[in-house]
Amino acid sequence: MLTLWYEALDELGDIDDKTRECILDLIESEFHGRKLSRSSRLSNGLLKPVMPIPYATNININGFKSSFGLRKPLWSKDDFCFLSGIDTLLAEMTQELVQLYEKHKNTQEQYPFHGDPLWKSVPLYKGGQKVAVYADLVPNTIRFVEDVVPGATIREVVLSSLEPGGHIEPHLDYVYPMLTLHLPILCADDGLSGLRIGEEIVSWRTGEIAIIDTTFQHESWNHSECTRVNLMFDFWPGDLSPSAKAFFTEVYSRQMLRHLK
Repeated sequence: MLTLWYEALDELGDIDDKTRECILDLIESEFHGRKLSRSSRLSNGLLKPVMPIPYATNININGFKSSFGLRKPLWSKDDFCFLSGIDTLLAEMTQELVQLYEKHKNTQEQYPFHGDPLWKSVPLYKGGQKVAVYADLVPNTIRFVEDVVPGATIREVVLSSLEPGGHIEPHLDYVYPMLTLHLPILCADDGLSGLRIGEEIVSWRTGEIAIIDTTFQHESWNHSECTRVNLMFDFWPGDLSPSAKAFFTEVYSRQMLRHLK
């Protein structure tokens, strides 16, 4: 398996030295139990987050060049043909996800990364594996992530909730060549709950998809009086090579199963 990982790394194509260093460090930590270096720990969200930044900073670390393609902090669902014509499905998903959240909101897990205790989650997938106790209650959502969005089940699919007063501090995900989709299912729609990605600001609106590139620095907040709940998952961007997908599928599975327990 170790040899296969190194071969996959060699096939990733035009990646910069810092990205390669972080990936090699990740491989060593997975197979030899070595602690991650500071740079890789920071890139993997394992250090204490930096202090809040009161202005947009637009930090873009462009690690995956030819294999990832165009980089920008904020995308529209109109940028992806597989997200067209799904309004009815999104409405059905929202209804069943609200019911799931209401049933399990008092037994949510604290989200293990960038740990604000007000950030909690209900997992539908962990490390590419379905969590049936929750997933079986939302068949339209599972159809969406399994059959519509490419790669959506590789890492995790969660209902991500941020209670009033919550703040997920600025951070970035360096070696992840994926985009993250957010579908707000419960929010105040008053502009007081949102996210900064690079220099872009998103105010959450119920049912309005936002897609972000988390290799840009980002943070999220909830200054409203209501808990904000989003469906959240990553998916493959553009024409990522098969070798890159195979490599990161293995990486994601190991990481998420280790941390999301």
